[in-house]
Amino acid sequence: MKTNKLRFDVTVMPPAKIGKERLKTFGHCHSIAKDSLTYPEIYQVIKGKAYYLLQSFKGERKVKRVVCIKAKEKDIILIPPNYGHVTINPSDQTLIMANWVYANLKSSYEPFENSEELVIIILKEKNGYKIQIMKQFQR
Repeated sequence: MKTNKLRFDVTVMPPAKIGKERLKTFGHCHSIAKDSLTYPEIYQVIKGKAYYLLQSFKGERKVKRVVCIKAKEKDIILIPPNYGHVTINPSDQTLIMANWVYANLKSSYEPFENSEELVIIILKEKNGYKIQIMKQFQR
């Protein structure tokens, strides 16, 4: 791991809600690796379910593309270069996930903090979950 400058992380997310919204990580983008491409990241769901919300940005404040990947135990997800991401625990069980990433990358939270356009929330309803897209909140 040291020789290849890789970092291995394990994240545990409880089955919680904040109001009606499912628990999620704070969105971030990775630092530039080479030729304006950011570092990728690989996740594996160890236990539970996860939604990986990927967003690419046009400039600093506009969302260009949004992709939501639903993953279950043993699934492996690649966060490609130039996508920021958020992980959501959509279920009523603990989510445990592991990831590999370049050890020296710097995470940037600014695109998600400063975006004029987009906040994604997952709301629990009677028959499952609903993804709701809304304008970014003001701090």
